[in-house]
Amino acid sequence: MVYKNLFINAILRTILLAVSCYLLAYSHVKFNDWLINANLIILILVQVYLMINYFNRLNERLADFFTAIENDDISFALNPKFREEKYKKLAAKLINISNKIKNLRIENEKQHFFFKYIVENVDIGLIGFNENGKVEFINKAALDILNLKKINTVTDLEMVSPNLPGRLLKNKTDGQLLIKTMQNGMMVPISIKIKEFKFYDKNIILTSFQNIKAELEEKELDSWQKTMRVLTHEIMNSIGPIVSSIDTISDILSKEKKEGPKPLAEINEEMIIDTLKGIQIVKDRSIGLNTFVKNFRQLTSMPKIDARPLNIKKLFDQICFLFKNDCKNENIKIITEIYPYALEVIADKNLLEQVIINLVKNAIDALQSAKDKKVHLKAFIDYSNRVNIQVIDNGQGIKEELIDQVFLPFFTTKKNGSGIGLSWAKQIMKLHGGDVTLKSILNKETKITLTF
Repeated sequence: MVYKNLFINAILRTILLAVSCYLLAYSHVKFNDWLINANLIILILVQVYLMINYFNRLNERLADFFTAIENDDISFALNPKFREEKYKKLAAKLINISNKIKNLRIENEKQHFFFKYIVENVDIGLIGFNENGKVEFINKAALDILNLKKINTVTDLEMVSPNLPGRLLKNKTDGQLLIKTMQNGMMVPISIKIKEFKFYDKNIILTSFQNIKAELEEKELDSWQKTMRVLTHEIMNSIGPIVSSIDTISDILSKEKKEGPKPLAEINEEMIIDTLKGIQIVKDRSIGLNTFVKNFRQLTSMPKIDARPLNIKKLFDQICFLFKNDCKNENIKIITEIYPYALEVIADKNLLEQVIINLVKNAIDALQSAKDKKVHLKAFIDYSNRVNIQVIDNGQGIKEELIDQVFLPFFTTKKNGSGIGLSWAKQIMKLHGGDVTLKSILNKETKITLTF
């Protein structure tokens, strides 16, 4: 309505002004009467004044309208200036828009309090700080986990760990840290995850803190239980035949009621042969048990690493040379891929070389029934700026239910395997601050990744 009135008013006032100007010109030429001309000039000036005043009042109404919208003030719609017929629709729109804005604000406040409640009540500590290290928000769980009362800037975390602020700022893009702090006289492990995101015009670094002492203890206990089951199984496999053989020898050389040894006259050649067989079994199983103990000792006494810059291209070339004849005889193709070409890793050359040799041996063993036999050695830098070395084969693979067990000491899927290769590799990678992961698809691909 206001726009229609404006259009009609503008046309009528323009027409009237044009007619007045025409009459002034006509009167000046036709009559040249100063009184008539003066009246016409006054009329034109009054019309110009009224037109300017009309548009000024309209501008004021519109300015007040938009100010009301900006301030979400629906009470302005009840102002007498808006009760006129031509402004009723404008007032109605103002009320409608104001109600929508108010509903949006209510919804935003609900969401704000909802998320604030969640952040304050989760068991995981959360701290958000900007690029300058100023803390934007922090929840109670973070203060409890870090054993602090207040944090204003990230540098306040020096009380938890002297190097923690620098590490948080350095690893601010999808980083993960593990620190240990003293709480009530006990060493507590804390896992820290870091994520950077943009919030309006600010870059916020979100860090989550979690006490993982219980989880680590549970994992450690579970690992010990699995290890003990394997140890018990292997020891019983050796002791069982030894005990059985000793009982057999005892039966051969003893009287019927075990009242003493048999007289030499009753011992024949067959008994002597059976006795020797039993002794040989005892010897073989004793040697096997001794080997098992040596392997276990090897796992529990890890060497110290001598970490230095190591060119992966040279490492791969040496390994390919070592397996050149084996691969030729078995018709296996070894493929190497390194990106970037001059990629280096900080590692102990001898230990890392031995780990990869063991992995390549496993890969070659897995290719016995494959048609197009391939072993793929791959090295690259992942999205977290970590060096990855992979040994990939297209052999028989490992069943999904066995993948979690392959890193257990003495667990093996091979008939003549010792079961210490992957477990040893995992411990060597832990010494380097890294890890070993395995993914396998039956009869398609097995991929072992060393991550530094």
